Amino acid sequence: MPTALFLDQELGDFLSEKKRAMLDAIDNLDGDAALKAKEGEPFSKLVEPYEVEPLRLVEDLISWDKEDAVLKKGGPKTDTKYKVVFFVPFQGGHELFRCYTLTQHVNERVSADLFPKEGELALAYELDDLIPAKFRARFDRDLDIIRFWLKQIGPVVLQHNESLKAAARERLQERQALLKERDWEQEIGFPRRKKAK
Repeated sequence: MPTALFLDQELGDFLSEKKRAMLDAIDNLDGDAALKAKEGEPFSKLVEPYEVEPLRLVEDLISWDKEDAVLKKGGPKTDTKYKVVFFVPFQGGHELFRCYTLTQHVNERVSADLFPKEGELALAYELDDLIPAKFRARFDRDLDIIRFWLKQIGPVVLQHNESLKAAARERLQERQALLKERDWEQEIGFPRRKKAK
């Protein structure tokens, strides 16, 4: 069943959820793991699951297929429709096909079947006549719209990935300071006096 692309969720909300999940994961780290985490491999393992890989179309591998004529009954009249499906491979976070930005102003929408495991979009077109140029023109129009959306989303995703590192570093430092403070309290046996504001 085709899905409307770039329509379900605001990109900022989607990326904020990823960031929130990362910060929660850091807050829930085992104390020893939090104290040992520094720049490098353990630190990157905290960030990587919440990064989003920008989408990229693999246009040199686009292919198509034609289905036999489909008969559509419209009252007493029967119409013959021809169907061509274009397959567009992609790489990256397939969730982004469902996201939009608040700055995007495109009235035309594109619907496609999304196959995340295969890394492929399938765009299907039904027309009354079997003229390849008509199918290609419809596909090119939709492909241009997809390219436009990806161009809008890409920089926001890259900025998100960069900001995650700084946010993780800051939250990890806060968590480490809190854990060290708790160690002191356990060793001394009394809570630390709160500073006057």
